[in-house]
Amino acid sequence: MYMKLNKIIVLLLLTSVISVHALAQGTLPGDPDDSVPLDGGLTIALVAGIGYGAKRLMKKKENNADIRAKDATEK
Repeated sequence: MYMKLNKIIVLLLLTSVISVHALAQGTLPGDPDDSVPLDGGLTIALVAGIGYGAKRLMKKKENNADIRAKDATEK
C-alpha cells in the first residue's frame, strides 16, 4: 500500500516539475504568433479515445449477452 502511494507521489512531483519547466519556455524573438496549435492532434486523440471506448463498451455488452444466454439455456 505504501509503496504504491510513494510511486503516485513521486509521479505527481515529477509531473509538476516538468509542467513548470514547460510553462517557463520563452518565445523566440522572430515568432509572429505565441499560440500553440492544439486543435488537430487533440481532436484526433479525442475522437480515437471515444471510438475505442465505444468499441470496448459494445464488446462488453455483447459478452454479457452471451453469458446471459448461456446461463438461460443451462437452467
